[in-house]
Amino acid sequence: MDRKNDDSRLLLEQVNDLLENNKILELRELLEEYHTMDILDVMENLDEEMKVKLFEVLPIDVSASILEESGSEFFRTMLSLIDVQHGRNILEQMSLDDLTDILSELEEDERQRIINFT
Repeated sequence: MDRKNDDSRLLLEQVNDLLENNKILELRELLEEYHTMDILDVMENLDEEMKVKLFEVLPIDVSASILEESGSEFFRTMLSLIDVQHGRNILEQMSLDDLTDILSELEEDERQRIINFT
């Protein structure tokens, strides 16, 4: 078996369990050990409710890094699901180059919605 897949599956189970039991401090401590891409991988495998819950408890800089690394679909989806003020705070932390790249991949109406978001 592939060790990386096993590690990813284990992390997903741990994150899901901590989220379901509202163990936010333990969750943050656990995720401090992981790279942004690992967290993004976990998020993409959570159901929508847990995905939002995880995204909202992550430090703003980690959330910004995740959006910088994600594809435009994930970016758009997350911003449509989270609190507007939280979304603004995350966008302010993002690199302008990465934000520009992601916005360029979106349809005009979506791009305008995100720009108005800030």
